[in-house]
Amino acid sequence: MLDREVKKNTALLAMLGDEPKKEKKTVAPKVQRDPRKENPRSYERNRGRGGTKPMSYYLPDNIIKLLNVKAAQEGKTKSELVLEGLQYVLREELKAKEG
Repeated sequence: MLDREVKKNTALLAMLGDEPKKEKKTVAPKVQRDPRKENPRSYERNRGRGGTKPMSYYLPDNIIKLLNVKAAQEGKTKSELVLEGLQYVLREELKAKEG
């Protein structure tokens, strides 16, 4: 009678060292999705233009307001303005370091 109760109770079996062996579950490997194959038009639309890719940066509200005004005046996107500004600053820094 004691044998029957011990066999059913896994906690008692673990204490006695006779824990039943657990079968290992096999898990299928994760498949990497390729958005280019799933929806190529959407991928290209969200990817950006001219070899660019989307990235997120946080800017203060006053800079965003200035970007909106400047973009409206020049007929450019905020992304184009930020890119031009970064290129200018980086170019000037490289010139200052070189000479």
